[in-house]
Amino acid sequence: MELGGPATVPDLLAQIGAPSNGVAIAVNGEIISRSRWSETRVGDGDIVEVITAMQGG
Repeated sequence: MELGGPATVPDLLAQIGAPSNGVAIAVNGEIISRSRWSETRVGDGDIVEVITAMQGG
C-alpha cells in the first residue's frame, strides 16, 4: 500500500479503515505501545501488522 509520504500509526489506521481500539500494532516486527502511536512514523518499505484480539474456546 502506498502512503504518499510518511504517516503516523493513527494516520495509517484511518487510511485502511481499521479500528483504533482492540488492536495492537507492530512495525517491522516491533510492537508499538499505544502511547507511542502518534509519534511513530511509518514509511515506504516498513512492514506494519495490525493484530486483533480474538475470543474463543
